[in-house]
Amino acid sequence: IVLDCGSKTLSSDLVRGPGPRPGHGAVLEALHASQPDESLIIERLSEEHAVVRLLGPSALKPGALVRVVPNHACVVANLVDHAWLVDGDRVVERLPITARGRIA
Repeated sequence: IVLDCGSKTLSSDLVRGPGPRPGHGAVLEALHASQPDESLIIERLSEEHAVVRLLGPSALKPGALVRVVPNHACVVANLVDHAWLVDGDRVVERLPITARGRIA
């Protein structure tokens, strides 16, 4: 599976710490879900795309929108125009990134 996100939006950091989740982020079970789809592992990144390994059955269909939680979002703020603030499955606000492209 190839996703339209890569190291520029997910960062290339692998998961660290006590969590068992491997890969470069977590693909959530559904667009409005908060739990990761355990059958999908983001195992490789290019700058613009993520390659996902399928470990078992998944409800994901070609062309579907997905929600990905990156392992590390700090480096991403310079590369996106806005971020979405969410509370569970509810979008709270669209937050403009005023520092976009302002790295010195």
